[in-house]
Amino acid sequence: MRISWPFLLLPLVLAVGCKHVFPEKYDLAALRADSKRWPGEALAHYLSRHGADVEAACVASSFARTDSALSEPFVAALGAPNVPGKRWLACAQRLLPTLAAEERLEFVEALARAIPGFVERGELASLQLAHQLLVSRPRDPSPALQKLAARDLPSPRAEVRAQVDELRALLELEAGTLNGQPMTEQSVLKLEDEPLLERIGARAPQQQQRDAARRAIVRLHIAKSTVREVKARAAEVEAAVFSTGRWAQPLASLSAPAPQPPLVVPVDIRFSQDIAQQLAWPYLASDESKRAPEIDLRPHLRFHVGWSEPLALCDAPEALSVAPCLDAKDLTLGTGFAKLEANGTLRVLGKWAMADAIDLSRAGLGVVVPIKLGERTSQILQLPITAQPPSSFCFEGALTAPGPQVNAMVTPVTQGLLVEAVDESARRVQFVLPRAAVGFEFGSCGGQGRPGLAGSRGVNGSTGSQGSPASCPSGTGGRGGNGGNGTAGGAGTDGGPGGNGGAIRVELRCGTACEDEPLIRMAFRSRGGRGGAGGPGGAGGSGGAGGAGGSGTSCYQNGKSTYASGGSPGSRGADGPRGADGRPGKNGEDGPVQVLLR
Repeated sequence: MRISWPFLLLPLVLAVGCKHVFPEKYDLAALRADSKRWPGEALAHYLSRHGADVEAACVASSFARTDSALSEPFVAALGAPNVPGKRWLACAQRLLPTLAAEERLEFVEALARAIPGFVERGELASLQLAHQLLVSRPRDPSPALQKLAARDLPSPRAEVRAQVDELRALLELEAGTLNGQPMTEQSVLKLEDEPLLERIGARAPQQQQRDAARRAIVRLHIAKSTVREVKARAAEVEAAVFSTGRWAQPLASLSAPAPQPPLVVPVDIRFSQDIAQQLAWPYLASDESKRAPEIDLRPHLRFHVGWSEPLALCDAPEALSVAPCLDAKDLTLGTGFAKLEANGTLRVLGKWAMADAIDLSRAGLGVVVPIKLGERTSQILQLPITAQPPSSFCFEGALTAPGPQVNAMVTPVTQGLLVEAVDESARRVQFVLPRAAVGFEFGSCGGQGRPGLAGSRGVNGSTGSQGSPASCPSGTGGRGGNGGNGTAGGAGTDGGPGGNGGAIRVELRCGTACEDEPLIRMAFRSRGGRGGAGGPGGAGGSGGAGGAGGSGTSCYQNGKSTYASGGSPGSRGADGPRGADGRPGKNGEDGPVQVLLR
């Protein structure tokens, strides 16, 4: 048998020309499964999906293969229209540090091969993303990048040429050269370009080069400082900031803090209220997620402790600030409502007892946070707070019972109206009612009426009788009897009446001419309970099945075989009608509300 060459080549052509098609819906489980064969393509496809989880997906542990089958297709996806560039960069920056050194080398080599194409096609956005990734990657030597630095990459676009120059400067710096010369400790210390020094400190290949850049930045900061003590103790400042990133002052070296007026921090803290649980939850008004407030105190706190200028909390060590400062760890707070983190962030307690929220609102000072240096209070912070309207609430009676009697005391304060109420069973609640509350109701509710009982189900109809069988010579089978009709379902019973609202007595402590009286009269209500729902009518009985027709039979007579047919089945009986629903019970009547001005 002779086989033609084109026939032999066809499977190979199909294999090369076919590209795996991933489904439209694609999640992390599918990504991990497909990473056994197509890790790079699968990752690019996953990142193109709405809601892709970069944190979970972009780590080496998410892939069965992390070799060139991951890096090359993933790098090729940079600039693809369906993969958002910022998402690609975030994924690459998270993925690279988790790969083994050899795999990172493969990834960077793939990127080095792609960069000339970005330049040639004028893809500035892709070139910028590649540069950002190279700036933030782990400091690994890459022969491919050094070859790239030596290449001529012309472009007709000035902005692309400028980006190529930035990239080339980065690669030269990573090779330990500066302006074409070997980078030495002395040449770095002479620099006065702080952004360049920051890049050297982050990317230079040798530790002594990075240390020299760090020291040069500290010296620049000392030279620019306006604090008298910084100039006078420059050597001490340089040593401290170079080793720790800050010039923190020990408490023992400071004068007693001068008394300062309370400092109102410009924040908008609000708290939601749950009357039933008697809890309140504070949050920043600007935070849509309504998390517990976190406030950076570094811009706000200043301590007058005998220096030429007041001292602030220390900045992050990465800033290499030479300003004299206080370490947040040396401060203590005189409140249980908040905690001060080592980085100067004040974290407000995420859940308050309602009684605490009431006390804060009554005082009208917000959350008061005394700041102590050692044993002495140095500063008092005030964090303004505002109550948000709670959901409506009532003391509710038991099933069919009247609502409980309620006694309430209302005290107007700047923050709103403080309400304390107790029912006849001694259950007590407190909350803050803002004056701008709309549609809020509080008071007593009668118990709901007892629901009616469901009607009984109707009786099913009887099955029809079976027809008589056929007989020879010509008698056909008899018709089956009709099924009996189902009976009607029973009627549901009526619902019971709701309980009446209980009497409410409100004492408003604001004198005889009180602007808050109309709000109180609108908000306090004694509502009758809803009548119970009527019982549903019972279902009618099913109609009985018709009887089967008589069976047919074969006859043999005069040498002939004939067949006597069977009878037809009887008709199915009619279903019984559904019973009538019970009527709903009568709603309870509203109770009286008495408002007394004291």
